[in-house]
Amino acid sequence: MDRQDYITMDGVSILADAVCAFESEKDFVAEYDSKVWGNKDQKIRKSLLKQVYKIAKSQKDENRSEGD
Repeated sequence: MDRQDYITMDGVSILADAVCAFESEKDFVAEYDSKVWGNKDQKIRKSLLKQVYKIAKSQKDENRSEGD
């Protein structure tokens, strides 16, 4: 990712590079669970965070394959 890509979901934007810095989805969700979407149920928050993680990783993989 050459530029600053943000993933925006349900009113929250997270820098994709920050997401990709985590070694696993589990680590990312654990770190961000209490930081975003505080007004939502924990189950919903975790689901949203997992979606953000998957999007960030797929963007990173796409960018990596475009560079080949």
